[in-house]
Amino acid sequence: MKYGLFIFLFLFSFFNAFSQSFNSGDPALDESLNSLTEQVKDNPQPFIETNLALRFNQSKEVLLDLLKKDKMEVSEIFLISYLSAKNKIELSDFIKIVKDKKRDWQSILKDMNIIKGNKDYKNLLKASINIHPKPFIPKVK
Repeated sequence: MKYGLFIFLFLFSFFNAFSQSFNSGDPALDESLNSLTEQVKDNPQPFIETNLALRFNQSKEVLLDLLKKDKMEVSEIFLISYLSAKNKIELSDFIKIVKDKKRDWQSILKDMNIIKGNKDYKNLLKASINIHPKPFIPKVK
């Protein structure tokens, strides 16, 4: 009995640790962002340097620190880059907003008036699909 409980807890912890996925509150956006992270997981640094830092005119060192020191996913770094550039918010200020432990991406997007169906949402979804280094065909609409 003890061993069965131990094995169950171990397996639960193991699968829970590796099943982390992005949660914006919208399945289509989540699918795109999770796919982006999956596509670049083996070598995210060149992607961040070229596709995010250059495209959004931001410091590659700061963005790479988010990956290495803060252990953020590429999808989160994309959102930080995209939203700070689009809304003309200083990168360091936007990073402070994201790092606030009381806030999740769903509330941040809602506060920025990015709601499913509106123009800002459609632009974000389109940008998240177009930034993929490999072809990505969404399954969720």
